[in-house]
Amino acid sequence: MFQIIGIIGFLFFGGTFSYRPPTQFSFVVGENELHEVTYVHSEAVTDTRIYIDGEPYVKSDRFWHEPRQETFHFQVGSTEIHQVEIQRLRSRLGNFWSGTTFTISVDGQELTAEQIELTRGSK
Repeated sequence: MFQIIGIIGFLFFGGTFSYRPPTQFSFVVGENELHEVTYVHSEAVTDTRIYIDGEPYVKSDRFWHEPRQETFHFQVGSTEIHQVEIQRLRSRLGNFWSGTTFTISVDGQELTAEQIELTRGSK
């Protein structure tokens, strides 16, 4: 009986959760010195990667252990330096329902949806 409940639970929750495409978005930082920041997060293996101008900058693997809140702080630019913060907050219900919120700010100013290009995943 418990095995059947476990299989149904995996198919309903784990199956749909495991096969979601990664969330990927990018945005441009700078006025004269432009840099593209790309964020990729795979919920299936809890892997987060951040690229600046296509070069790997942050790699965060947490196999099956994903914090409810994850924040990345970093600087972008060499002559025109900008402070970037990307915050990911999961809902208290976990990953089973799409309850993940992203907040992106550059130099303390939160970016709007028009400034962010969603490449994969869902809004």
